Amino acid sequence: NDQAINTAGSHLNIVQVYDPATDTWDLATDYPKDVMYLGSATVGDQIVVAGGFNYNYSPSRYIPDTYIGSVTDGTLSWSKALDYPIGSIIYPCGVGVGDKAYFTGGRPSTDGNAPATGWSFMFDPTTRDWTMIEKKPTPIQDAKLGTDGNVLIAAGGEPADLTATNVTEIFDPTADPFAGVGVDKNPIIPTISKPATAATAVALAIKNR
Repeated sequence: NDQAINTAGSHLNIVQVYDPATDTWDLATDYPKDVMYLGSATVGDQIVVAGGFNYNYSPSRYIPDTYIGSVTDGTLSWSKALDYPIGSIIYPCGVGVGDKAYFTGGRPSTDGNAPATGWSFMFDPTTRDWTMIEKKPTPIQDAKLGTDGNVLIAAGGEPADLTATNVTEIFDPTADPFAGVGVDKNPIIPTISKPATAATAVALAIKNR
């Protein structure tokens, strides 16, 4: 919708919308949960938000909740969707490609500090279904997931040992988006293990397609 939506953080449910055309921020409808460490992806005029954490929640401070934010006539509204497929999660990274949202990594847990994961999923805002896709080769949390409009580019973050990494990996949804289900084929291509620009990552992704 030509606007950016910033959701929650630090146990807040505040939602702010940025309009590049006017260079202004406005408050929107509050997020249903007071959480931080959540993941999000924008698909058209919808935003998909998953997971989160709140010190005061019980019995678990981690949550599996997924909500869809939709903008109609300039008003943002939230609706509950199916929970994140592997349950409670923090620090998943997400991005929208075409008419689907993609999420990978994060730290799954109900209590304590589980290691980062490489489990990856596609979410369809139309059917509101989650589909497992190929696992990310490097388990990661708090990474940055971007796109050139065709491929997913996951960069940086914290792997299972919680040390920072510069690994960048690329996933092509058109190669085989369901390859993670009982198939050995791995459409995620580890391309870079040294610092590199996003432009370099995109160029390598296109070259390998």
